[in-house]
Amino acid sequence: MILAILNTKGDRSAHARDHGQRRNRANRDGDDGLSALTRGAAAMCLRRVGDLLARERAAERWLREQVGPAYDALKADPSRAVSTDKVRARIAVEHKALAGTKK
Repeated sequence: MILAILNTKGDRSAHARDHGQRRNRANRDGDDGLSALTRGAAAMCLRRVGDLLARERAAERWLREQVGPAYDALKADPSRAVSTDKVRARIAVEHKALAGTKK
């Protein structure tokens, strides 16, 4: 994009002329006009998007392969359900065991 700034007489200003010359040099030299910082930021954004997509695929796979079947099994046989008190007690035991191994 070449910036064309016109002064009151209709001539291009020195700023616009310089900008156009820099842009023409960059195009001639094969430079796409992006700074290294811009290219680095774009690459970082693409990596982040890739990470987010991988995380979303993993969550979808977990829901499909583990949560869905567990839900279906519980609906089919409600006696398999575990009370919240039992879950809390099991978590407390596991937490205490982990805390003891870290000392």
